[in-house]
Amino acid sequence: MAEQPTIWLTRPREDSISFANDLSAQSITSIIAPVLSIVRQPLPPLSLKHPAALLITSRHAAHALAELPPEWRRLPAYCVGSATAHAALQYGLTHIIPGARNALALMPRITADIASGSELLYLAGDETRTDVATLLGVNNIHVTTAIVYHAVAERALSDEIRSALSEQRIDAAAFFSPRSAEIACQVLQRNDLASAAAQMNAYCLSATVAQALRRLPWANIHICPTPTRHAMRELIVSRERKKG
Repeated sequence: MAEQPTIWLTRPREDSISFANDLSAQSITSIIAPVLSIVRQPLPPLSLKHPAALLITSRHAAHALAELPPEWRRLPAYCVGSATAHAALQYGLTHIIPGARNALALMPRITADIASGSELLYLAGDETRTDVATLLGVNNIHVTTAIVYHAVAERALSDEIRSALSEQRIDAAAFFSPRSAEIACQVLQRNDLASAAAQMNAYCLSATVAQALRRLPWANIHICPTPTRHAMRELIVSRERKKG
């Protein structure tokens, strides 16, 4: 294994570049090799006339805000995570309600704030893990889901990460979603590199992410105490420094 910690960053490239800078400031090197790429889609035609609120669960959906009627940018906008809230702010939204964990954690707040019979516009990716429409429908809140980006799985590994894994130069991998964890396992198996997992620590944003990794025998699986980027950075830094 390398003397200086080297982390495989599996998130989409733009997200990974930012996180790599965070780690570099802590003297931890990284290799960016995304297992997912983000493909933006234009806002589809909408049938609703004037929603009571917006829901945005990923900053990758924020670009669609530019296509909304200007007056809709004053609507309450429920955002999962600080990165999503910041992206919404950059697009001119003025009433942002942040949630720290996931879409599910925002449901009680939305149902408390929005009157029965109201409409909500959900800007989403092509794969979601929370059935927002059903959960809010119980409270007679009607959800229009607009798919504005696709997360596309990578099937191959770059030469750089393939060589680093083959030569056991990677100390650990960071996983921020169950889907990226699942795809990473599949890609390692497809490229005859499943054995590399046994030489790496896996850092997971949540227990759900960790569960998605169980198909391979990782050296250790570590779970963030809270599902935030800050917690992930602190977990990696503390664990890798202990090893050193």
